[in-house]
Amino acid sequence: MIKLTSSIQSKLVDLPESGMGFQIIEATLKDYSHKEYIVLNASIAEPIDNRSLNEVFTFMAKSGIDEIYKYASAEDEIIDVKMASDMSIIMEKQAFMAKATALESKVELTKEGEKFVRFSHYEDDKRIDQTRSCFIT
Repeated sequence: MIKLTSSIQSKLVDLPESGMGFQIIEATLKDYSHKEYIVLNASIAEPIDNRSLNEVFTFMAKSGIDEIYKYASAEDEIIDVKMASDMSIIMEKQAFMAKATALESKVELTKEGEKFVRFSHYEDDKRIDQTRSCFIT
């Protein structure tokens, strides 16, 4: 796994998730080639061709994102990122998630009196503003 630079992390936070806590992205490398990665918490990435998404998620669950981040190698080859254009890769590589990707989920707004809470297995979830309450009314 590789650590992403802070500028790439900032770009990733502004992009949608492919599923809860992860993104499937196409990275532009310094030599202008392109490579697809799975990105966890907008901070660490694994090339999709290295391991299956199931293997990545299993490894992450056993080790914990903070532990993985400590030992991930630094990455400065990635110069730009965007959401993967071939979203079929999500379905091919995540058979274990079936139809549960965020892109396929129905959009539903909270109703008056309801609260939305986002749970995360990341201690420092980059998509949660730690200065505000996580409860939205």
